[in-house]
Amino acid sequence: MFGGVIIGFILDMPYLSRPKRAMAGWIFTFVTGMAIMGGGLAFENWFEGQELTRGAHFIVSGLACPRETTNRTYLALVWDRFDSGSSTSFIFPLGFPIALINS
Repeated sequence: MFGGVIIGFILDMPYLSRPKRAMAGWIFTFVTGMAIMGGGLAFENWFEGQELTRGAHFIVSGLACPRETTNRTYLALVWDRFDSGSSTSFIFPLGFPIALINS
């Protein structure tokens, strides 16, 4: 939510031209995204160095998981596909006619 407010302020700066505001928004999004992913990587590297990871090694893609997590990983992937598909099929018919009417 705070990111949306910041992007709104960046895109509403009156003293910059439209292309420069767009570039500032892209730069802000790229820099904050890289910082967040870098923080996640630092945490992951720290966690891998701890003793707590015994028996919890798995590949992110879900192809090489321990037996206990295979079913949960599969369920999460199936639920993700179901959720995105159902959201699209429910929301698109609501917005599409409105877009046609307003055009």
